[in-house]
Amino acid sequence: MRRVARSLSRGSSYPLLAITLAFFLAATFGAFDAPGAVAATLLPPAPTNVSAAPSTVGRMTLLWRPPVTTIALTGYQYRSATTTNAGATWSAYSTALPLTSSTGRQTVPCGATPTAGGGCRYQVAALSANGAGAWSLPGSALWTAPSAPRTPSVVGRQGAHIANVVWKAPLLTGGIPVSDILVQVSSDAGATWSAKIESLYPAYISSAFVMPQECETRSECRVRLYAANAVGRSAPTSPVQVEWRSVSADIGVSTGTPYVPTGMTESQFWNRVAATGAGWARVDCSPSSYTNYTNCDYRLAEIRRVGMRAILTFTYRPPNSPDVFTTSEHQQWAIWASEVAARLTAANPGTIGAFEIWNEPNNPLFWSPVNPVAYADLLARSAFAIRVRSAVPILTGGLSPGGTNSASGSTSDPRNPATWLAAVYAAGGRSTFDAVAAHPYDSVSTVANQGPPRVAWSSGFRATHWLRVVMDANGDSAKSIWGTEAGTPSCTSYSGGKLSEGARASRLRDDIADWRRGQHNPWTGETTGFGLKSDWNTGPFMVFKMYKQYDAPGLGLSFASSQCGRPAWYEPAPVAMFRSLTSG
Repeated sequence: MRRVARSLSRGSSYPLLAITLAFFLAATFGAFDAPGAVAATLLPPAPTNVSAAPSTVGRMTLLWRPPVTTIALTGYQYRSATTTNAGATWSAYSTALPLTSSTGRQTVPCGATPTAGGGCRYQVAALSANGAGAWSLPGSALWTAPSAPRTPSVVGRQGAHIANVVWKAPLLTGGIPVSDILVQVSSDAGATWSAKIESLYPAYISSAFVMPQECETRSECRVRLYAANAVGRSAPTSPVQVEWRSVSADIGVSTGTPYVPTGMTESQFWNRVAATGAGWARVDCSPSSYTNYTNCDYRLAEIRRVGMRAILTFTYRPPNSPDVFTTSEHQQWAIWASEVAARLTAANPGTIGAFEIWNEPNNPLFWSPVNPVAYADLLARSAFAIRVRSAVPILTGGLSPGGTNSASGSTSDPRNPATWLAAVYAAGGRSTFDAVAAHPYDSVSTVANQGPPRVAWSSGFRATHWLRVVMDANGDSAKSIWGTEAGTPSCTSYSGGKLSEGARASRLRDDIADWRRGQHNPWTGETTGFGLKSDWNTGPFMVFKMYKQYDAPGLGLSFASSQCGRPAWYEPAPVAMFRSLTSG
């Protein structure tokens, strides 16, 4: 073609015409001489209307419109840049990555720092069989505040002034983690709101807080929630009316040791215990020395603040005590218990419902070697010293379902609760306690407690039955049995098995029903039905414990740390079951 053009130019008397013809031929037939130039015309143009919006943590929703073209598209790719200063400067673009969506919408990563001012911008290019087309104009977005929590509900506990609040997580996090849920109260049906906006941290989808006392009698009180992250807080939820319920008189939480999980204040912890609706809390009080009387004051003050009653367990010896627990030290310990009882009773009138003398004295982990006669001596000295200065009832140490959970006459093993209690009676201990404390752990047997006696912790209800038999035989049928610690394992197997969270919830419901209202075969302990009150003459039932954080067997109502595939502060099925039980 170039040769034709040159020939025309040389042989013609019309040079302008020749030049014009040469350009025409080049434009028309150039594809045959310059394939690269034609290929460029087959690449798609840039997509349009590119935009981005934060979605989940570390990700953004990228939107674009396909280019207007007749070229067959095979897909899209994108590249991103980040900012930490609200777009004042941007990083270099990343290498191109494929987009799997052809609909013009896809969630993609954003590598910006998860702080206020962070964000990403994106460019999108369309792909064809011949390669990638031009990059689009950029679309950018910064991390934002989250959307509001969803469907909140609030239950207040009368007398405790504590509200439990439950919600669903916000649909949008703003691209960075939700760091807090905030609560605000109105006393005039939402016309005006308090200036105080209170943090509910630490929280997953539930928490607790102190309600204004006047809200217990004012139906106009409302609550609304906000979600917050490093950028700011969401819009508020719609106002929610508080549902007020009473506190349970016979269900409690044995709080365990340590009491307050990492990341939670003492007050937050007790707010949440009270928000379950439990009317009782069992706490340990141990001597740092026999002259130090202050180690459990703050716990009892918190229990009083949230309107609960306490079982105060006097337990253990001072650190670095000698191996042998002598009779002379029994007297020192009894004097210490008396001093603590007198002071705490005076400082917290009406709060202490019982003093429990020791924890699991039939368990060699806590009293070694197991010696019911030695314990009877400690109990007698302590009861005398405490009763001189306080009228609060005295419980035996909560008995573990150790050994074989059978009748006292069927084994000489003092770990067997019935055998142990029979020995205390034989040592003259009847007048030294007002009720027997037991730990009816039951991780294997059904609620009917059928079959042969089981070893150790798998059939605590059978152990309770034989305690009742021993008490009745010693003329103490009027004295009740208090369940000061009980529970079932979940994520870690313990003494015969573990239960799913759903099965734990069912077991909790059944065990508390049996404890409060069960009727039993007098020869075997098998549950035969339910009445208005248990024929075992039972007192409060205490679930061990509030949080699982430190607990290998997985006991505990809820999660304080991430474990067993659950996030921190997750509340499983037993928590909801427990709240429903405490409501009546």
